[in-house]
Amino acid sequence: DGWLEIHQGKPTRVRNYWREGNLGLLNAISRHPELLPPDFVTQLLEARVSLAPDYAGLAVKRHPVEVAALLADYRSLSETPEGYAEADWQLHHQLTILSANPVYTLILNGFATIYRLFGPLYFTDPANRAGSRAFYQALETAAQAHDPQAARAVTLAVMTASLEAWLKIQNTTTGGDS
Repeated sequence: DGWLEIHQGKPTRVRNYWREGNLGLLNAISRHPELLPPDFVTQLLEARVSLAPDYAGLAVKRHPVEVAALLADYRSLSETPEGYAEADWQLHHQLTILSANPVYTLILNGFATIYRLFGPLYFTDPANRAGSRAFYQALETAAQAHDPQAARAVTLAVMTASLEAWLKIQNTTTGGDS
């Protein structure tokens, strides 16, 4: 995964994986969440704020009927944190696939373990489930209208709100002021 740099006849060097790592490293470290820095989930959510609007917009642009059909099933989600976390993961995963850009899928797959571990904590708050329900409906409406710009806008707004909600959760669980 690129953790070590080995050259015959020279000392082995442990790479600065935060600066020299790649998607393989992201996948490897996500399998050990107990070793992650406290703000790692926040950093992933910050990246999602940048990426999700693009892959959602592309999915609606390229496959609006499929996106709308996928979201129609989201009208009757189980009201459990685990149910929402899994459904949300599946939605984002399918949006990356429907974007027709496999790089988004590879990136998202890199933090599947972390998403499934921390997602239920996020969805424990009924307000976060309600926000996601509204997002699913708005995204469905954008897909039905074949409006990728609306899909981008609603996704950006919700991903930003999710990041802010996570920061509140993190502050509550750690007692911090970040």
